[in-house]
Amino acid sequence: MTDTQHRGAAWPTVTGTLPPFADDPRRACANKDTNFWFPETGGNAVLRPIAVCRTCPLIKACAAWATPQPQLWGIWGGLTEDDRIRVRNGKPPAKRTIPTVFRDAPSSPRPSAEKARTAVAFLHDKGYSIDEIAAKIRFSRRTVQRHLRTLGRTGAERWAA
Repeated sequence: MTDTQHRGAAWPTVTGTLPPFADDPRRACANKDTNFWFPETGGNAVLRPIAVCRTCPLIKACAAWATPQPQLWGIWGGLTEDDRIRVRNGKPPAKRTIPTVFRDAPSSPRPSAEKARTAVAFLHDKGYSIDEIAAKIRFSRRTVQRHLRTLGRTGAERWAA
């Protein structure tokens, strides 16, 4: 297998083509070392790359591109080599529960607490309800309420007028 350097990441070029999303800046893999995506086989070594894949908006496109290519190895679209073989054979990929330690890894694009509070305050001031804020920034209702309490707001000011 040969690799081609492409915007900081090596892309396998066994198929002779780069993935159609290779230039997309939204890729979760854009700033990762190539070796990160090719962990030792078996065990929990695959969990961290899969956790990062699950945060990527291009996960479906990546998996769709990689699955029909049997010569690819490593993690693609949140799927291991074995997962892609299973999908090609009409079976579902292995179910994996990603431990919290991997989901909350620094590689996960999670906003800082200060940015989260700023977003909650902004949306609250714009008149969004707690449920709407939670859906918009993908936090639980409880987390939004906690940020509002930290800001000294109960969430009821909107209805007080």
